[in-house]
Amino acid sequence: MIIAFLVLLGLALGSGLNALAYRLYNQESWLKGRSKCPQCKQTLSGYELIPLVSFFIQKGKCRHCKKKISIQYPLGELVTSIAVVGSFLWYIQNGASPEMFFAWAIFLVVWCIWFIVFVHDAKHTIVLDSVALPGIVLVLILQIVFHSLYGPAGEFIPFLGRILAAALLGAGFFAAQFIISKGTWIGGGDVRLGGLLGVTLMWPHIITGLMVAYIVGSIISLVWLGLKKVKWKSEIPFGTFLALAAVSVFVFGDALVSWYMNLFHFL
Repeated sequence: MIIAFLVLLGLALGSGLNALAYRLYNQESWLKGRSKCPQCKQTLSGYELIPLVSFFIQKGKCRHCKKKISIQYPLGELVTSIAVVGSFLWYIQNGASPEMFFAWAIFLVVWCIWFIVFVHDAKHTIVLDSVALPGIVLVLILQIVFHSLYGPAGEFIPFLGRILAAALLGAGFFAAQFIISKGTWIGGGDVRLGGLLGVTLMWPHIITGLMVAYIVGSIISLVWLGLKKVKWKSEIPFGTFLALAAVSVFVFGDALVSWYMNLFHFL
């Protein structure tokens, strides 16, 4: 029953995040108003808003204008549901304690923020300050509260130093590129995402996150070039790679570093 509830919760959360991403981009209120078809602007009924199910019942098309519904919507719902269930199982394996539930809650917040970053940058190559800046503040507060409650005694100042250093390193890394290139290599939004990555992963995993983002970004970009989907001078939505790195390193950071070090030891 718990797993079934979490599956439904994840689907509903994914649907809400898709809707929020759309409304933020179109500067619409995310608290008022009914959901509409992005194509014909027809107000959607409850029947058309059932996460995942409605997409397949309607065969991937709007019931009114018959235009295709973006695969982003069912895919975002499904992936979010998997993330909710998988992360819950991951954390309770380490003990069903208040500490683990708090850690799980922080993961869900991190997922929501980076999900919207991913969608916006992938679709519009835009990083919204209305997402990145509040995200930095919210994640920073949650990390500080978590450490205050469950961190080692007497370690608060070193912890604060690590998270602030990571935020400055992440933001500074992209700010230096922005200044050197005069904004031709990256956009100003990437500077804010660097700060968000820092408070999400902290020191030293900010380094891991940057490495993962650049490795994944390079591989995918080369594939796109090979398939002629982009050109050498095309704008690449790097925020999507930062989002993938942020979530994966937040959960598997220690395991990734351990695997990397063991790989060199083996060689």
